[in-house]
Amino acid sequence: MNYIMGTLAYATPGNVFISASIVVKLLVMIMMATGLVVLITAVIRKLTSGAHSGLLSTLGGVAVVAGLLSVAYTGLTSFMAYQRVHATHLGVLLPSLIEVIYVLMLGVIIWSIALWGNAGARRA
Repeated sequence: MNYIMGTLAYATPGNVFISASIVVKLLVMIMMATGLVVLITAVIRKLTSGAHSGLLSTLGGVAVVAGLLSVAYTGLTSFMAYQRVHATHLGVLLPSLIEVIYVLMLGVIIWSIALWGNAGARRA
């Protein structure tokens, strides 16, 4: 139980990013860049009451797909490690599960911002 509590206390987004594999780091960086563009485009579209933005829809989809790819990659590597170690408790997989949750939440947040940016927009 102490291992689980220690892992949860250490699980800040920065620490999770630092301990992630290079593939997950690359996907998170793509998601962050996409999120920045989505946020700027959504705010501009909302302020100008412009038409439905295909860019927002596309970038929101890119963020979700990058999040799902990251989840699949982390899940696969975690499963392989679990099989090699023959672990018997969840604490061994907890860092990977936290990483999966953070990355998936980031993708869903970016996708939600894209949906908000297009909400109520007229179709061109």
